[in-house]
Amino acid sequence: MRLIIPIFLVTCSTSFAQNSKSIYYELDSLSKFYEISDLELSYNYQQQALKQAALLNSQTIFMEANVRVAHLLHLKGNFRAALNHWEETFHYARSEYDTLQIYRGIGIAHDRMGNPDLALDHLLKSLELAERYETDLKVDILNDIGLLYRRINEPEKALTYFHKTNKLKADDPLYFKAYMNIGLIYLDFSQYDSAIHYYNLGFVRMGENNLRARGIYFNNMGAALSDMGKPQQALPYAKKAIEVKKKFGSVNSLANSYNLLSQIYLNLKNYPAAEKYAMLSLSGQDSSSINNIRYNALRYLIEARVKQKDTTQVIDLVYKAMAVRNVTYSQEKTEAFTEMAAKYELKEKENELLQKNLDLQKAESEIDKQAIVRKALIGVLLLSVIIIALIYFSQQRKARDNKLLKLKNEEIEKRNKQIRQMEKYKSRFFANISHEFRTPLTLILGPIGEIRAKVDDRQSNLYLDMMQKNALRLLAQINQLLDLSKLDSGELKYHIIEEDIVSFVKGVTMCFELLASSRNINLVFFSDEKEIMAWFDKDCLEKIIINLLSNAFKFTTEADDISVKLLRNGDHLEMNVTDTGKGIEPEEQSKIFERYYYTENDVQASSGIGLALVKELVEAHNGSISFKSIKGKGSSFTITLPLGKDQWQGSDKCLIGVPSNDLYKLTAPEAIIDNLPEADDVQQTFCSKKSVLVIEDNADVRLFIRETLKSDFNIVEADNGRTGIKLGEELVPDVIISDIMMFGVDGYEVVKHLKQSEKTSHIPIILLTARADVESKLKGLQIEADDFITKPFERKELVIRITNLINTREKLKNQFSNSVILKPGDITISSIDQAFVEKLLEAVEENIDNSSFGVEELARTVGMSRSQLHRKLQAIAGQPPNKFIRNIRLARAMDLLKNNAGTVSEIAYMTGFSTPNYFSKCFHDQFGYTPGEVKKVVA
Repeated sequence: MRLIIPIFLVTCSTSFAQNSKSIYYELDSLSKFYEISDLELSYNYQQQALKQAALLNSQTIFMEANVRVAHLLHLKGNFRAALNHWEETFHYARSEYDTLQIYRGIGIAHDRMGNPDLALDHLLKSLELAERYETDLKVDILNDIGLLYRRINEPEKALTYFHKTNKLKADDPLYFKAYMNIGLIYLDFSQYDSAIHYYNLGFVRMGENNLRARGIYFNNMGAALSDMGKPQQALPYAKKAIEVKKKFGSVNSLANSYNLLSQIYLNLKNYPAAEKYAMLSLSGQDSSSINNIRYNALRYLIEARVKQKDTTQVIDLVYKAMAVRNVTYSQEKTEAFTEMAAKYELKEKENELLQKNLDLQKAESEIDKQAIVRKALIGVLLLSVIIIALIYFSQQRKARDNKLLKLKNEEIEKRNKQIRQMEKYKSRFFANISHEFRTPLTLILGPIGEIRAKVDDRQSNLYLDMMQKNALRLLAQINQLLDLSKLDSGELKYHIIEEDIVSFVKGVTMCFELLASSRNINLVFFSDEKEIMAWFDKDCLEKIIINLLSNAFKFTTEADDISVKLLRNGDHLEMNVTDTGKGIEPEEQSKIFERYYYTENDVQASSGIGLALVKELVEAHNGSISFKSIKGKGSSFTITLPLGKDQWQGSDKCLIGVPSNDLYKLTAPEAIIDNLPEADDVQQTFCSKKSVLVIEDNADVRLFIRETLKSDFNIVEADNGRTGIKLGEELVPDVIISDIMMFGVDGYEVVKHLKQSEKTSHIPIILLTARADVESKLKGLQIEADDFITKPFERKELVIRITNLINTREKLKNQFSNSVILKPGDITISSIDQAFVEKLLEAVEENIDNSSFGVEELARTVGMSRSQLHRKLQAIAGQPPNKFIRNIRLARAMDLLKNNAGTVSEIAYMTGFSTPNYFSKCFHDQFGYTPGEVKKVVA
């Protein structure tokens, strides 16, 4: 079958030999056909196709041919030449889709050439365009970025991108790469079963004819089995990879498989074979070879020769390997190279050093012994005097320092005593007030439950749900305060049991899965072992995990990553909770574990209890907690806990083997449940009711506003500022209500963006704020916010303020609705709206005689959809676009008729009317008399 198709295509080529374009497409088809089976033949056909494309007068075809050549050079491993082709192809790009391919190609080339920063920059540009066009290339780009992160030793980020790829269309054969790459990451983590599982998933999807993919599969399986200590099972896979790659023709990829076979033979102690394949790898690589491939080949060659006691060129090979690596070596690798170089030092150098030592000893023996003794006595005397002086001055300084230190310590102790006393009073106060709060909360929660069971009304149930959920949140905060109080007084008891800590931590983490999914956050759980038995208090550990994850979710936005990773380190467990969110300001990092401390940038105004409680619970478990945070890049908290039982023995605070009856009540996690977005109903029917867009990140507040306004207005909701801006421009509502304090894009940015956009500049915006200070209002007024409402607010106040803003706009609109022609100077809402009307007038004037210029063309001129233009013009002028165009044509016709510029029929066509009769009808409807009567009326 492989021969039939090419022969058919060559026959077609002969038939159309006179047509250059046909010849090009036939050569291109041959190249594509052989790409998965014979790379060299595919490249040769594409080179011929490129020459044929140069003869054609088509920039598009020539660019297409260059892209194919660059792609094949990449597959051949010639990345320098590929980069040159990609950069040259920029000159022929005719669309953003073409640019997408070029950015990707340049990124891959830089990656393979060891320029990760340039590679990531170009790949991210390519990904942005791929998401805009929803092309299948997005899959390949995500894989490329994942591989880049793996090469720079960031496997968790790599896995994030591979999983994103895999989620796009998991069952499609084209997506086998994601499975192969996920397997690579699990191999890095030494999770071999998982790695082989994903390799096999990729293998069944790659197709029988895709030889390049099969070569990668055999190579990866061989590497996994070799790393597992199964060289005998790995051997046939490595040989099969070489067999396939020889047919495919990728030089550097083949060299990589030779390295694998050399490594396997080293493990099998077949050192001659190991040396043979390491030499084949070195001789087979071209100048564009990745440093790692050449480095591994040199490393295996050195080890094979050492094992055979053949020191030929070993030192030279060691220094070559170090030069090729061209990176900062870890201490372990540096010591290994140094030890190897020292062990196999050339005999000539050893003899030379030995001779120098003998000469030195002989010269020293000839020195006058008496002179040496005399000089030594003088030196000892001088040294004794210096030492006595130093001791005297040192004792004097030490006595003075001790006196100062004693005074300082007394002052510090006095201050610490005062601080401890204040903390004691503060803790006692919070403990007392917490107990006082629990009683009324109990009396609130109990009746709510009773009423919910009896009420069937939907709206009443919504409010009851909201009340219950927020009362539970308040109860959770009170429970945390009480926990701190118990820790201070030593009354907190620990229920220590033995359990699999991996399944426990994973179970608590997965409680956040729904929240992560709703906010498009990638939540990942890792463990280096399937099961780790440990003695711990389940209640305390659950509080630790939930507080850390709640904190992570609070400071991450859409498309961020959160991971929980477990690692056994001897008799201790390391738990790492990492996010890629906003990070912590450097000046605030020293205070985050302090009680009741919260940052000024915390838009959710936390109580400052959670992290303080986490630290004290960790330390109560004889553990430690640390963190790293970079502003704008995220935070990582690491907890170390002992696994054993001995630490708890003999403590009167521990009940060993007795489970807790009062596990933490926030497993679902109520502490951040208000971050769960409601499903936005953007399919509104904008009919008789006015429309209101509500932008608020708190689901309960959105619910309250929706239920308050739904009887009078059509309500659209957005749970963050970015979505709010998008919906505002798409729907052009009558009023927008936005909270100020939102994570990511806040209310001020929403107002600034919408007021500067032609589509939305006319829309009145009300800002909701919990801050009633003058500075907040002045800031909002400076960016043209129309009104402020301070939380909490009354329903009637909100309705009245919205109604007033709409009525004000209606009065302005009514002034223009019956005008023959709308003038920019008449618009008093904003300068942006004036400029917008000027642009509309100019567009209609330029096409005044074009009868086919209508609403669709006018909308396209100003970069809006037909519906957006309709809502915009209706809002600021009370005129639909078709009336706006017709009025301008009629006003121009009136001027021409007054100046006797032609007959009625001529002026009808000059002003874009399709027929004189229709022109006369429109003219009479507008002015109350016919075009022929203008002279009489004017006279």
